[in-house]
Amino acid sequence: MLHDNALIKGTLFGNYVRQGKLDEARALLEKLAATSPGLGVDYRMGDLKAMQGKYDEAAAIFAKFDPLNDAKEEYRRIQSFPLIRLQHGDVYAASFYWLGKIAEKEGKRAEAVDKYSKFLDLWENADPGLSEVVDARRRLAALK
Repeated sequence: MLHDNALIKGTLFGNYVRQGKLDEARALLEKLAATSPGLGVDYRMGDLKAMQGKYDEAAAIFAKFDPLNDAKEEYRRIQSFPLIRLQHGDVYAASFYWLGKIAEKEGKRAEAVDKYSKFLDLWENADPGLSEVVDARRRLAALK
């Protein structure tokens, strides 16, 4: 249930930002950080600081990131949300493609094969010409 609640709060955060309610967005992020650490909260806080014109604060937040590791953690979190697979199957499936690319970049051949295979299995009957599908097939063939 924690993941579902975090997903709802993340959606509400986006709504606040689109409506220009940046103080409400900040307060919501602070609550989310206390109850669901990670989940991209720091990154969103950096974005919010930049939107508020607080560029030095935003830069300090962004300087802490390890983009590759942060991306890997975020894709794994996506896979852990119970509702993502049902409501956003494309996002869930694509997370395996991106984790495959990360594993390949890290030299983890077997893990990359596993992630690309899972992505292609999930995407089997959808959008065969999608660039990610074509790329995953090419990469998988090169790794085998």
